[in-house]
Amino acid sequence: MATGKKPAPDNLSPEILQAVEKGDVARFNKCVKKGANVLGLDKNGWNILHHIGYHNKYAFYRSIVLEHTQITTLIHQTANDGSTPLMMSCKPIPPDIRLIDAFVRLGGDLLYRDSHGRSCTDVTSDRNTRNYLSWRRLHTTGLPDAVLEEQSTPKNDVIMQFLRSFTYMDDTFADRFEKELKKKKEKSANIRIIFLGHEGVGKTTLCHWLIGQKVKDGGPGSTDTMEVNLSHLMINKATGEVVFLPEHDVGRTLCHRRLRDMVGNLTLSDMPPQRENNCFIGDMAYVNIFDFGGESLFTNFQHIFLNDDAVFILVFSLHNCLDELAIVDRVYFWLKFIASYSHGKYKPPVILVGTHMDKIPPADRKNTLKFVIDIIRNNPEIDEIYQNHIIEFFHIGNKTQTDSEREIIWKAILKSAPYQAQWGQLLPGSWISLEHDIMRLRNSSTRVMTFKELKERATKFGVVDVEGFLRYMHTSRTILSFPSDDEPGQPIPLDMKIILDPAWMIRAFRLIVTALKFHLQNLEKDDPLLIEYQRTRRLKREFIDRIWRMHDVKEGFLSHSETLLYFIERSELIVKPVPTGIPTDVDTYIVPSLLQPADPDLVRQYLKDKYAKTSSTLCIQFQDKFVPEAVCDKFLASLIYRFKVDDATSLCIQRGIACFLLTGDWKMIAHCRDRMIKITLFSENPSPQPFTNGKQLRGIVTDLLDSTLRRNDQLHLVYKAYLHHNFEVLQEDNVLEPSKVKSMLHSDRTTKLSKADYDFWFTMQPRPKTAGKGANASSGNTSGVDLTREPSLKQMSHIAKHIGDGYVLFFLELGMKNNTITQVRQTNAALDFRSQITRTLIAWRNSRSQSDVTLSAIVDAMNATHMDSAAMMSELSPNSQEAEKIKKSVCDLCLPERRLREVEVDIVARSIGTMYVVFFIHLDLEDEIIREAELNHHGEARNMKMHLLHTWLQRNGKEASVHRIMMASRECDIIGWKELADKLRPK
Repeated sequence: MATGKKPAPDNLSPEILQAVEKGDVARFNKCVKKGANVLGLDKNGWNILHHIGYHNKYAFYRSIVLEHTQITTLIHQTANDGSTPLMMSCKPIPPDIRLIDAFVRLGGDLLYRDSHGRSCTDVTSDRNTRNYLSWRRLHTTGLPDAVLEEQSTPKNDVIMQFLRSFTYMDDTFADRFEKELKKKKEKSANIRIIFLGHEGVGKTTLCHWLIGQKVKDGGPGSTDTMEVNLSHLMINKATGEVVFLPEHDVGRTLCHRRLRDMVGNLTLSDMPPQRENNCFIGDMAYVNIFDFGGESLFTNFQHIFLNDDAVFILVFSLHNCLDELAIVDRVYFWLKFIASYSHGKYKPPVILVGTHMDKIPPADRKNTLKFVIDIIRNNPEIDEIYQNHIIEFFHIGNKTQTDSEREIIWKAILKSAPYQAQWGQLLPGSWISLEHDIMRLRNSSTRVMTFKELKERATKFGVVDVEGFLRYMHTSRTILSFPSDDEPGQPIPLDMKIILDPAWMIRAFRLIVTALKFHLQNLEKDDPLLIEYQRTRRLKREFIDRIWRMHDVKEGFLSHSETLLYFIERSELIVKPVPTGIPTDVDTYIVPSLLQPADPDLVRQYLKDKYAKTSSTLCIQFQDKFVPEAVCDKFLASLIYRFKVDDATSLCIQRGIACFLLTGDWKMIAHCRDRMIKITLFSENPSPQPFTNGKQLRGIVTDLLDSTLRRNDQLHLVYKAYLHHNFEVLQEDNVLEPSKVKSMLHSDRTTKLSKADYDFWFTMQPRPKTAGKGANASSGNTSGVDLTREPSLKQMSHIAKHIGDGYVLFFLELGMKNNTITQVRQTNAALDFRSQITRTLIAWRNSRSQSDVTLSAIVDAMNATHMDSAAMMSELSPNSQEAEKIKKSVCDLCLPERRLREVEVDIVARSIGTMYVVFFIHLDLEDEIIREAELNHHGEARNMKMHLLHTWLQRNGKEASVHRIMMASRECDIIGWKELADKLRPK
């Protein structure tokens, strides 16, 4: 806690201040010997630590604090404007994060605000520093000492490498990482080369030539998504010599490298020189090459691999770029995209390559080059990017390349490599060894492994912190894994799947969403499944399995279909909408990037026709000039997963715009375009119930956006919330700061906003309450059910029937976290919606004290989110009409009162479908028993259901009747329940 307490009245002398400014330790000590007071203040109330922070003098601080320990007592002292030394250390451009960390270790308060209300985060304009401050607030142990020691300059590069890989590890990770480094440490040396450019400009030809592969006459043809050459190349960091490794040599090379890693404390120079393919192994960097398709379709998933840890080779055609403006536009697009990751000169690095030079007459080449560069750099924004990121510009012919040109480009790649974000990252030596072992597995066509299998391999190399290693590998996109970033410290399940080859996942995705010309290589043009997909852009599981089955022998897609679909969905390339009552909808996916283009006129006309009442508009505006369209696609995917799409409207869902159901009266429009996201609520009811969940909804929106940015390495994109009056994103939008709207008592013609609009989104609104037993009369409860009791499992399954479109808001009212709600649904993705809600209610019960888990709390939450609690309570009553209706329908079947036979178990198991959780709950099986069966029979749904039916038979003996089976079937509303009855009726 910062204080305003002042030390001795002596002022800081000009001489001592000059010593601090110059970082002159000798001069500082000389001043102290002459009697200078190091605890004094200047006229602004700054102490010596304020000045050290302001002048960014970390080395100076480290030198003097050992001898003058009394200065550490000044860390909480505030200046005249309320600022602390810690705040002052955040102001330089850029700050030295080592100094900030040192001040925090002294006790500097990261949450303190000065007299102007500013925090440390507010006073810095440096993105890296803001990221560090966010991380440091959650990690009290601070940065590992080894990382601070390796950070020998104020550039913060080593620190940011650590944070980039391990931001979401728990607070004890730094200590564990430190211990791993003490055993043996090494620096990573991987070069990721990513080829980008418009379709048909020669990217693949250039890639093949660069790695020594012969290109067939007429070129390699259009690249269908992406080609990857992983770890089959090495380059000597000292000489620039490139080694092209045959696939069978990769494992042997990696074994040599692992041997060197495991030698112990010997440095490379202490070891006998070992060569592999005539190169010293220790001087080698591994090269991964990614060649993306140039069609616009393929830009929708390139972001999975695109980050600042790469050397970008941006390719365009010199021959026809002046005639085809789309080629230059694509150069603009990719330069803006790459610049969105910018964090310093040449970070990330770009090599610009103009191809087809041999198609230009020799006399015109010089002028053409000048003209092309002038066009590219004529745009001031692009010119700035060009100067900051283009390391080299080459022009080559596609049929006249020479070995010397290839050597020059490889040297440019090597020159660019140190500007990659993760180049030279400090890592435990055992991690490097395990990484190479994973590469060997991948090159032997191992696609998937479990976390348990990874831990077993890690043991062989002495890797203790396997979770930390896993996050490092995922961050670098060497592998893909999705441990929860929202619950750091939670153990990773041993059965969690890991994809060793991300390119394999992309190939699987490409096959199901690729352009029509590639689909026709696998399906007939009049294939009904293909026609339906082209019409609706919705993927049915039958369509996916059909495509993957054709490639299963070579790729194994169908064999790993569940894993692939999970990862593709977690990457937000596809999304499962909230299930309807139709069982087949559980296996339906939407591809947000392939939806029809947005038409806001449809929304506008719809609102006009319905005379809808609308809310003010919440605007999320990114501060960056360029935001990839994939951000909008992925954010929309998050909304589609959590809120039910309003199929009743004519607009339904399009790319970047959708209408969702929130509560009985209220719907939500989301419009995403360029660097703006807008959220607007509307109601077709002219006098709707007041919507009191605006602040919670805003929290959901920002949580989803943060999760999307985090999963895709785009947390560098900074945004702010504003207010507006129009649902549509327009270029001339004049959005307002919320603080301005807060002070506007009445709306005017220009803004059409007032304080009420601020309150709608930023203030918690009062809720209707039932208040326990006494609520029976006030809430209209005539069911005879005690509201203070904890609901039973069966009651939870009944309640779940009435928790509809506003389920997210409902569970937030019950006190659950948005992340937890999402996790429960993801874990139970194969179930119908009612079962998912039942499981979420169980999760809520298990996370609360018994006194908080009451029917009263559920009724309150339903009322607050405009759900029909009266209908729900009526169904729970002892004389429920719904229960009587079900009982009568089963009695009308005239089935004999007999025990279910063993031979009938399989018949019932095949009929249950995705609602088996509710089915077995109504057979009085505990959820723990059901979960155990799911775990023991993972991927074997029919066997799992048969096991549970046998358990039920053993428990209930003669009471395990056909009648009870049919009652549970009717309760679940199983499609085909009458057919099941016919099969159980005696012949």
